Amino acid sequence: MDGSRNIATLHACLNDGADAFGAVTAIKQRLASRHGIGHATIEVEYGACADGSAAHRH
Repeated sequence: MDGSRNIATLHACLNDGADAFGAVTAIKQRLASRHGIGHATIEVEYGACADGSAAHRH
């Protein structure tokens, strides 16, 4: 985290039954190709956000 590369951390709220591995793979590919982000930590969630914030619920 020295500022030499772009990284991301995010929550991916998926529909019940969605393929989590496929979704994470697609998100990482899009972040890399469109935004130059070579490393992303993605927290997969179903339903309400685990952080409990109403702003993160879908």
